[in-house]
Amino acid sequence: MLVLLASLHEHLNLRKLYTEILLKLFAFGQERVEQKRFKASGSEVDEPDSPVDEGKRPILSPDNPKALGIRDDIKGFHLDYVLEYITAGMVAIMDDSLTKCFEPEELPVWNLLSRTNDRSYEFVSFRLTMCWILGFFFRYFVLLPLRLIILLIGILLLCISMTFVGIFPEGKLKRWMNGKLLVFCFDFIAGSLSLVATFYNEENKPKNGIAVANHTSPIDSLVLATNNCYDMVGQKHEGTLGIIMSVLSRASTHVWFERTDAKDRSFVIR
Repeated sequence: MLVLLASLHEHLNLRKLYTEILLKLFAFGQERVEQKRFKASGSEVDEPDSPVDEGKRPILSPDNPKALGIRDDIKGFHLDYVLEYITAGMVAIMDDSLTKCFEPEELPVWNLLSRTNDRSYEFVSFRLTMCWILGFFFRYFVLLPLRLIILLIGILLLCISMTFVGIFPEGKLKRWMNGKLLVFCFDFIAGSLSLVATFYNEENKPKNGIAVANHTSPIDSLVLATNNCYDMVGQKHEGTLGIIMSVLSRASTHVWFERTDAKDRSFVIR
């Protein structure tokens, strides 16, 4: 049943339905967060900006000689006076315009997983807390095992299919089988990521020729291969990824090379 559902996802639109449910859940979570923010901001009383609390000595004020440590009586000077200047200097350095460019932007919609969790948004309301708890168990006790199973089955199907295609001699039949099975297997593996990819202007899809996608990761290659069959050129790897590369080379002419080897680089150039 799992294999059948993963194979027929395009006709059943299961992945799109899953993402639509997630978007509605995220919108609900964000609405609850905004309501909590509004209530909190309404209960707060605006206070005038002040460098220090009431009753404490003001800092960084040239009009106050004591704040600058300038006194007729040198015995009244305390070493901790300079700490406020050091603090103000560090704040000025950390608050510069360049550093702000690298600060992570807050997501427009809280998705129950984002880095805003340190603000305890999951405990805003009882319903949101229940969604967060149920989502945690659903992700790690339902989705994670299913995705691992789909991934393992997909890799197994890919190895079997490419080995089977490699038996045939070079020709139109082999290329046709490789194109169909490769796209099917990669699309099956993409189910482990719940991938929903929309390809626009498919009339520009490369048919015969060279398509350049520099600095492409294995996941990028996976997404591209769900739509079209490609012969890839890339860095040689070991382990599970190396096994997949060798299996792919059985069915088509992929070029895997070692960057540190001059002979491999010259072979790729030729």
